[in-house]
Amino acid sequence: MKNILIVFFVLFSSFLFSQSCLHTIQRTDTWGDGWNGGAVSVSVNGVTVLSNLSCVGYGPTSSTFMAAVGSTIRVFRTTAGLYPTEMRIRVLNGAGTTIINTIQPVAGTATTGGQTVLASCAGAVAGPCTNTTLYGSAIAPSTPTTVIISTCQFQGEYSPIYSCIAGQTYQSAYNLGGFITVRSGTFNGTVVASGNAPLNWVCPSSGTYFVHYNTNNTCGTAMNCGTSSISCMTCLPPPPPSNDLVCNATTISCGQTIAGTTVNATTSGYGELGSCGIVQSYPGVWYKIIGNGQIMTASLCVTAWDSKISVFSGTCSSLTCVGGNDDNGPGCGGTSASYSWNSVNGTTYWILVHGYSSNSAFSVSLNCVNPPTPGPCTNTINYGAQFMPVLGGAPYESIYCQYAGEYSTWYNAISNTPYVATSSVGTDWITVRQGTYNGTVLATGTAVVNFTPNITGTIFIHVNTNSYCDIQSSCRNVAMSRISALPIELLYLEGNKESDYNLIRWATATEHNTSHFIIEKSEDGYEWNLIGEVQASQNSTQEIKYNLIDQNVKPLYNYYRLKQYDIDGMNQTYGPIQINNTDKVITVVKRINLAGQEVNENTTGVVIEIYSDGSIKRTIK
Repeated sequence: MKNILIVFFVLFSSFLFSQSCLHTIQRTDTWGDGWNGGAVSVSVNGVTVLSNLSCVGYGPTSSTFMAAVGSTIRVFRTTAGLYPTEMRIRVLNGAGTTIINTIQPVAGTATTGGQTVLASCAGAVAGPCTNTTLYGSAIAPSTPTTVIISTCQFQGEYSPIYSCIAGQTYQSAYNLGGFITVRSGTFNGTVVASGNAPLNWVCPSSGTYFVHYNTNNTCGTAMNCGTSSISCMTCLPPPPPSNDLVCNATTISCGQTIAGTTVNATTSGYGELGSCGIVQSYPGVWYKIIGNGQIMTASLCVTAWDSKISVFSGTCSSLTCVGGNDDNGPGCGGTSASYSWNSVNGTTYWILVHGYSSNSAFSVSLNCVNPPTPGPCTNTINYGAQFMPVLGGAPYESIYCQYAGEYSTWYNAISNTPYVATSSVGTDWITVRQGTYNGTVLATGTAVVNFTPNITGTIFIHVNTNSYCDIQSSCRNVAMSRISALPIELLYLEGNKESDYNLIRWATATEHNTSHFIIEKSEDGYEWNLIGEVQASQNSTQEIKYNLIDQNVKPLYNYYRLKQYDIDGMNQTYGPIQINNTDKVITVVKRINLAGQEVNENTTGVVIEIYSDGSIKRTIK
């Protein structure tokens, strides 16, 4: 009988230890950036079965291997990588039971070091678990999003989840894996669900639930920081506002204030996440209005919100940026946005309301006012006085550094004599008055104004930045020339900036005993130099066109004036005109070496570069 028992024991042991099943090794990283070169291997009874395993992100990254019951499983670190302290491993048996708790791997070989455990194919009775330590809490999401409960949750703790919605499916997750138990009512109340992480469970009734985290289904614990989270798997996304898309823009009228919100807005659709005046960084909503010729101001002044406004024109499928504002706009100060623009009759404008760093409810207002009536202007500050020129074309009298918003006084204007008033700023608006500073308006215009006094006396030249009489405290020079009554009718005098020269063009309607024309140039509006002469037609009653090319152009404001001479020696000056060459591009026209040979831009050594403005530079490449 004794011999029979011995044989039975041997047979049973042989069966038990010959049973094999899949085991799983999971790798995680506490920092979430993978193992950075670190690796582990797995051996069974001294034979390596998995080599140089790594981890991606937080993990878990899993691999499986076969092991017979009772075999020695050894997990050993083969490469430390950059951050070995962030590496974690966990081993589960064939029944999904944790047999090596989450732990930092240590160095070893297939037969020495590392962490060891005996293989097994049957698991212990699965949970549920009840922990007594509370840590962290969250409100259950009502949209298909994930809410982080804690980034340092221990296995052996539980977290309450508030406001769960009946019938919704949630997923409780823990980035280091393990076993999760969900209870209702109290931390040790009725079990709703349990299983390996991540765990999906259905909320039976609305209320609070308690999620327990453990290392395995035998309720093991560990004091390693892991990230716990709750997600709603069946919740529907909230609907966006009705005016979320530009083609669904809400109509707004002058004088109207409309309540709106960017909460739940999206950046889908045309015109989103671009830049118009300011960059759009958060979802926005749209409004539209048709221009009526007034100045329109869209504002969020009544809402304390760090907001932005962008305004476009065109159609909802083809937008053109008008402009935008972030802070301290024309309608309100601080971080509440406002933006003004001059509307054009019949043009549709699209207003995008968006936030700097958040979404919010708001009230948007649209104010419309008529544009100010353009000049003539009347300034009240006097600056400078000068006598009018007494001869045609010369002398050319000036007042220097007059501000926009001031007027200058000019004495001894002769009645029925034509004059020309100019400003050195080509966009300035000039108003000419006679008698008193606010007297009769003789002429208005931009930069160059021709006028003829009807009485002898004093002239007043008012300078503003535009026809709305705006001011600017910066210098501009105001000049005056007199036009003589010579036998010529000038149709136009103009200048054009070409690629590497200036083209001066003029035309006459009639000429009588006309000898020739000369073109003079100035770089400061005061000193003039002759740059060319053109023969006239002497006598003509039809339009004749002339031109002159100035190839010696410097990158600054260049002034030109035309002098006409008749055969008796009398002359008349026209202009000046101004050409802005400040943005002239200076290019390399030739490269030569020290031997005087022309070379290309890839040549090395000493290279002499000759530029289009005549300057020379020596470089070593």
